[in-house]
Amino acid sequence: LEKLGADRVVAPARDSALRLAEQLHAEAGGERIPLAGDFQLAQVKLGSKCAGSPLEELKLPRRHGLIPVLLTRLDENRRLSVFRPDDVETLLPGDVLYVVGEKERVNDFEENYGVVPDPK
Repeated sequence: LEKLGADRVVAPARDSALRLAEQLHAEAGGERIPLAGDFQLAQVKLGSKCAGSPLEELKLPRRHGLIPVLLTRLDENRRLSVFRPDDVETLLPGDVLYVVGEKERVNDFEENYGVVPDPK
């Protein structure tokens, strides 16, 4: 199609395969969506290392080069809350934090603060 003049060709199978390969290569626990260049939107399931800490203590932009954009959390009734976290939001184990940043920085953050996936 590109040879016929199409500006963009959508190949869902290829795109899905590339995302899966990225997750396997990075041993990522969460979904990754490529944005531009090396930047991606990533979901990181938080482990116990940051439990009880306010988001600001992680210093995501300054220390990790990441921008937090969304937080999801299950309440005691197993209902999902979705919201944009502010700096004083207390993080809990099992929260899923969506961040934007460069692939390697996301990988480093997830390795340090995320839930380690069980080996299969």
